[in-house]
Amino acid sequence: MRIVRFADGDQPGYGLVEDEIVYRLEGSPFGPFERGASIGALNEIEMLVPCQPSKIVAIGRNYVEHAREHQAEVPAEPLIFLNSDAARFVSGVNLMVDYGYVASVELGTRPALL
Repeated sequence: MRIVRFADGDQPGYGLVEDEIVYRLEGSPFGPFERGASIGALNEIEMLVPCQPSKIVAIGRNYVEHAREHQAEVPAEPLIFLNSDAARFVSGVNLMVDYGYVASVELGTRPALL
């Protein structure tokens, strides 16, 4: 099951994707829901980030290769820091959430299954 968040006029909406068609999600993506009416083809829908967090908690240098990428020492414990919600994503980033899996990010492309 694939769930997307999309621009629905001036409001965000949630939808279910089946065979590259987006259907309105009736209910909450975080609770019981049903498939509603067809919205349109996946490649015609303006995608939005999956949710609107008030803050983003991030972890840095949490594995050796990551520390090496930044020419930094490996800390005794991973670095934990906050980002504002304005730092989420830049234009041209599409996300697809596969129910029960992690979100996948594809820069400059349409969402796809993992």
